[in-house]
Amino acid sequence: MRYKKLLILLIFVSSCSGYKTFQPWTNEEIVVESVHLAFSYIDYNQTINIQDKGGWEMNQSLGEHPSDQEIAEYFICTRLLHFTFVYFLDHNERIKFQMFTLGANIVTVYWNFRMGF
Repeated sequence: MRYKKLLILLIFVSSCSGYKTFQPWTNEEIVVESVHLAFSYIDYNQTINIQDKGGWEMNQSLGEHPSDQEIAEYFICTRLLHFTFVYFLDHNERIKFQMFTLGANIVTVYWNFRMGF
């Protein structure tokens, strides 16, 4: 598996972040995370579409011509890592991080859309 390092980081983050008491999610945080997941799904489909049309991927983590399996593994690992990291943040840090990463995801989807994917 190409993304073993991400999975190891996921395990490390989840085991080391127990120093904080978990704070339940607010409705706003749940909505933002759900929207982030939806945009990640759109980005995943656009990435598959880029490969199907013979384009090249600009995400250096994937390489120029990743396989469908590599794309799926990447998106699964990064979503799990994102959720695990967000899960252990306190309210103030959580929503800021969620909004920042959601913004980056929206920009990526928009860029892919403008490129015809």
